Amino acid sequence: RNHTLIRSLFYELGFVGDTQKYPDSLFYAGENTHTNLTELDRKAIEVMYGSGLTHGMTVDDVKRAIYFR
Repeated sequence: RNHTLIRSLFYELGFVGDTQKYPDSLFYAGENTHTNLTELDRKAIEVMYGSGLTHGMTVDDVKRAIYFR
């Protein structure tokens, strides 16, 4: 039940569960019962809701903002 509640909350926040690469992620598209956020999950939330990204940024600006090397 906790997993379903958490997934539903994040779905409403715009995270639809798109990854097939990371089965330990809360956002894994396949069936799972995870309730703890991985470091990757936390970074996805930061990118989506953090203040580091703004309209009009270049690809290089975005890469720097999310520490993509």
